[in-house]
Amino acid sequence: MRLTKLKDREALKRWQEFSNSFSTPVDDSLNENETEKHKRIKRLLGNFEEFSYYYFPRITKAKFAKWHKKFTKYLIEVNYDLNIAVIKVARDMAKSSVTALLIVFLYFNGEFKSLAMFSYNEYQAIDLLAPVKIALEQNERLIADFGNRRGVSGWSDKKFTTIDGVKFAAFGAGQSPRGGKTVDSDRFDFEIFDDFDHPEVCENPARLDKNWKYVLGDCFPAMHVSGKKRVLFLNNKIAEDCIIERMWKHAKANFKGSALCITVNLIDSEGRSNWPEAYTDKQCQEMIILAEDEADTEYLNDPKAKGTEFKKEWMQFKKLPPLSRYKILIAYLDGGFKKTKTSDTKALVLVGFMEGEYHIHKAYVDNTSIGGMIAWHYDLWNYLKQKNATAVWFMEEVFLLGLLHDHFDDAIKEYGFRIPMIGDKRKKPDKDLRIGNIAGYFERGKVWFDKSLEEDRYTKRLIKQFTNFKKGVRNNEKDGPDATEGAICLINEQVSNITGGVETGRRHKSKHKL
Repeated sequence: MRLTKLKDREALKRWQEFSNSFSTPVDDSLNENETEKHKRIKRLLGNFEEFSYYYFPRITKAKFAKWHKKFTKYLIEVNYDLNIAVIKVARDMAKSSVTALLIVFLYFNGEFKSLAMFSYNEYQAIDLLAPVKIALEQNERLIADFGNRRGVSGWSDKKFTTIDGVKFAAFGAGQSPRGGKTVDSDRFDFEIFDDFDHPEVCENPARLDKNWKYVLGDCFPAMHVSGKKRVLFLNNKIAEDCIIERMWKHAKANFKGSALCITVNLIDSEGRSNWPEAYTDKQCQEMIILAEDEADTEYLNDPKAKGTEFKKEWMQFKKLPPLSRYKILIAYLDGGFKKTKTSDTKALVLVGFMEGEYHIHKAYVDNTSIGGMIAWHYDLWNYLKQKNATAVWFMEEVFLLGLLHDHFDDAIKEYGFRIPMIGDKRKKPDKDLRIGNIAGYFERGKVWFDKSLEEDRYTKRLIKQFTNFKKGVRNNEKDGPDATEGAICLINEQVSNITGGVETGRRHKSKHKL
């Protein structure tokens, strides 16, 4: 408990230091008359980025990312009476600081009368509103250009009203925003839900339903029915069912033409930084590796519930025999056509069989183009050639994938020869049943990865797909296990033809387990 409190104090101290950076000293280098000053202020009020860079130089050390520009532009322009922005955004992408800058910009442009900041508890909401309050109190550049905006009464951390009657209030989940009017009877016209989700709440369906009802029944009706309104949700997707995911679906279903819904991961589908102005590709990759499985939730908005079929400790590595010693080597492709964020990944695995074990020597698993997928095969071909080995090449041959033969034929022009692909024409049972059926091999230590693959990114993705695998759950991350199952099944057929039989992957309950 003491350690937790210490961490909380340290986090609070860091946030207070960050908030204080919204206090900016006056620019003594300016030498302008009143006309020039008026023109400068007018120019800054017409450009959010310039406004931020000038009044908050301590905050805007890095240029804005594309998504920063997109969501702030949407909320500045307010082309609709009800303007809803739902941003599923990775950690450490400056969502809260950019939002604070936007609030200050909109305030000095007279764009709202009453703002409510909601978070998972009151203390967090107060912290999120603190940079705005500090900017209005202490930012010398703002005070020099716009005068003192501190109200004469009601100026607290939780609620404060500016001298021109604009109200700001902070609420934790469950705290009633009813009656939150200004002296002029203005109801909220700007509501922000920043880090409103909390892991403990998301693990409890009843509490999650209660919070969602609170958003719909207490928060939204606290706004005016008429007039321009802004609603902003910012959070990483911390669970399959959470408030920001529910709001995303709500906005998509009911405000499709007007709402802005965007997902911002730390990296794009090619592994590149989504904020290159602040973070390099290498820095992003290092953080993802450091966070391991939690990176899916914190940096990639993909909080998969861990599967129960394949355990992480079953994924074993050792130095495998040279490829030239194998009598059975299968290279198996589970392919696809599209390359989008929601399309299936593609997978190619090289699996050998020796002394009753299945050995994974190579893996390629990624959301790549057809050209990239075909390039894997030629890379693997050269790898086998260097190792004085050969494999039988198989491809899953469902109806549409038969067209891939044409793409492999076209590759002859680039590579000079064709990969001798064979279609896997098995009448396959359900994919989940097939994949689940090989779990027994892993559990009994019959599947090994080559030691050299421990830090290989494709292999890490393959293992992640195994450990995330759940029967009956539709997702686009099963192609690596599907390709592995295909290779193992074909190996079993070849072994059966030679020896007359092979053990199955079915698991048996151990009499030694409780």
